[in-house]
Order: sequence, then C-alpha cells, then structure tokens
Amino acid sequence: MTVGLTRQQSNLLTFINSYSAEHGITPSFAEMMAGVGLKSKSSVHRILGCLEDRGFITRRPARPRSVIPVTVNAITLHLPSDLDAAVRSLAQQHGVSSSDVVIEAIRDGLKAHDRAAISKAIGGRQ
Repeated sequence: MTVGLTRQQSNLLTFINSYSAEHGITPSFAEMMAGVGLKSKSSVHRILGCLEDRGFITRRPARPRSVIPVTVNAITLHLPSDLDAAVRSLAQQHGVSSSDVVIEAIRDGLKAHDRAAISKAIGGRQ
C-alpha cells in the first residue's frame, strides 16, 4: 500500500497507473468503478478527491478522462502495519502528509550518515 493512502485509494491509484500504461489514456469513471469494484461513481469521485488533495493525481475540470497521475518522484513503500501507523500518527500530529514524514526521516538519516562518514574520513575529529 502506498504510504498515507487507504487501501481503496491505493487500489484506485494502482489501477489508474496500470490502465494508463496499458491503454495510453486514463480510465473513465465507469472503468475505474469496475476496475476496483466500487458500487458508485460518487465513490470514485470521493477517492479521486483524496488522491488529488494528497498530490498523487491532478484533474482537468470538465473534461472526460481528466485524471492525470503524478509520477515524478513518486515511490510506493510497503511498511509494516506498526510503522505505517506511527507514520500516520506523526503526520496527523504535525498536520503534514505521511509522505512528508517519511521524506524527513530519510533526510535526517542521510544527514546522520553524512556526519558519520565525514567523521570517519577525517579520523574521528569534529
């Protein structure tokens, strides 16, 4: 599951990306509904709104097949449920996305790694 997304959101995003890669266009609402087993187009609309709010897609207003997946710098992480819950909790506490929490954690880890590597390179001097 993609970090910060519910199972339905992740399933729909995966379907959109797969469909787009296979057909060269994004799916219609009816195709999305059928593709992920939703019962109504309003459910598709609601989930698309969430995906758009989180930056995973953009939409062109008043156009058919208006969903545009955002794939630049996007990755899918499969986190253990306890880590996923911790990331979601931190994101909620700080009013940021789960992706932001993960990105900052990686940056902090890289900074710590860089400090250790520099220290080792200069013989332990700081």
